[in-house]
Amino acid sequence: MFEFYRRWLENAPIRTKFIPYKVGTLVLIILTGIISICSVTTVNSISQDVFGGNVKNTEMLNEITTTMYVCRVLGRDILLQPDEELSNELQVKYIASFEELDLLMAEFTTRLTGERLDIFNNIILEKEIYKDSMLLSANLKNDEHDFEAALDALNAVTPIANDFFSSIDQFLEEEKALMQGALTKNTLTVTLVISAEILIYVLSAFIVTYTIKFFATKMSDRLISLENVVTKIANTGNMNIQIQEELFTNDEIGSIATATNKLKTMLLDYSFRDALTGGYNTTAYHAELDKLFCKGDTQVSIWSVIFDMNNLKTINDQFGHSEGDSAIKSAHSIMIECFSEYGKIFRIGGDEFFALLNDCTQEDIENRLEKLEKRVAQESNKSDYNFSFAWGYEEFKGRSREQFEEHFKIVDKQMYENKERYKALKNKN
Repeated sequence: MFEFYRRWLENAPIRTKFIPYKVGTLVLIILTGIISICSVTTVNSISQDVFGGNVKNTEMLNEITTTMYVCRVLGRDILLQPDEELSNELQVKYIASFEELDLLMAEFTTRLTGERLDIFNNIILEKEIYKDSMLLSANLKNDEHDFEAALDALNAVTPIANDFFSSIDQFLEEEKALMQGALTKNTLTVTLVISAEILIYVLSAFIVTYTIKFFATKMSDRLISLENVVTKIANTGNMNIQIQEELFTNDEIGSIATATNKLKTMLLDYSFRDALTGGYNTTAYHAELDKLFCKGDTQVSIWSVIFDMNNLKTINDQFGHSEGDSAIKSAHSIMIECFSEYGKIFRIGGDEFFALLNDCTQEDIENRLEKLEKRVAQESNKSDYNFSFAWGYEEFKGRSREQFEEHFKIVDKQMYENKERYKALKNKN
């Protein structure tokens, strides 16, 4: 998968290379935002539930405490009320208040679990003792009209009431502490979540930035490599400098590299071509020799043939340079026709040509020269002027360019001797 993506990055158009990063960055930001919102909302909701539960618990405990104080006050009022009818009414309210207290405490137990439930159940037991003692006191006063016994019963229940109210007050303080702890925990948790989300945003931005920078650097490296090659070619004029294979990708950089390579090939071919004949020129001739002797210690075996046109000056003087150029082109075509299967023909001067031939024998060359003479005669019969060739040929075996230069002089000398014989024969006729 990674290899496929790497190839895609190399070959995709530059304008589309950054699309995955744009999409990935957008998705990352959206996901991070959603996670952040959900995390904060969830944590806040949980904390609020705990906090709200503690608030509700506190409210119910306050109501329980208030009801207990009502019960306590009503119990005393029963004993202190001299009117029997009012005392009985107070007792009815007293019993109703205890019933309300029972309901409140029973409901409160549904909100507790574990250790808190065990503690509150003990408080309920204390409440039952307190309740029974208070009802006993009220009954002694109203039903049995024994005020003294009722007062003794009320005095006896006072320590029980104090323990009961102390337990409720302590439980209430603990609930307030739990509520405050929940609030503190909520604030801390939300702060931590927000800090974590900010850190995620920073890390995400760093990852995206580093990835884009890494990719941009890779792309810049390829551009710099291509620039260096093109600059070197431009500064040296050496069209043989190769463009690195890894630059030929399918993106814009690869297109530039391909176009540059084609242009280089075209310029190289153009620099090797003779403007008049379309064949190889002196530059191509020297490049071919450089190729032959590039290894230095390798034995080179090749045949050399030098051609020089006869009568070109006469053709130019009598018929004009356009006819002279036409004669040069015809001469080149004849040489290509006769020798191209063995090697290359180079125009190394105005009317001078050089052939580098491989895989042939002296007999092959002589046969081709014989064919050349026949073709020249045919062309001469079609023209208003006569032209012919002087030539020299020799086999070369050597290892260096210097040895070849000496060989060239020998072949060139043969060609001039051939030309002198032609001139002598012409003057004799």
